[in-house]
Amino acid sequence: MQIRAIGGLKITNFNGIGVNKFLQYYSFYTEFTELVMDKAYSDSIKLRYLKQYLEGDAKDILKNYHSGAELATAFKDLDEQYGKTEMVIRECIKSIQKLQPLRSETDI
Repeated sequence: MQIRAIGGLKITNFNGIGVNKFLQYYSFYTEFTELVMDKAYSDSIKLRYLKQYLEGDAKDILKNYHSGAELATAFKDLDEQYGKTEMVIRECIKSIQKLQPLRSETDI
């Protein structure tokens, strides 16, 4: 993943691949919402930024969106693919299951 800056603030690119893609999407979504979506940019600028900070499979989802009026639909499509709560929870559980078991309660 690559990190790019918006007005001095950095956002990690999201590519939609890998073992932790749903957790990575959650981080991307949180950063992007805070740094772009919650700001007073036009919808066209927000869509341009969204496409700029996506790579690979994630960027392919938005390749046919070009107008600011399509921002909500574009973000919804991305969220449908990577942001469902059950996907994030399932990925968290898998990550926890891969942790080494504790040998004693004082073993940190």
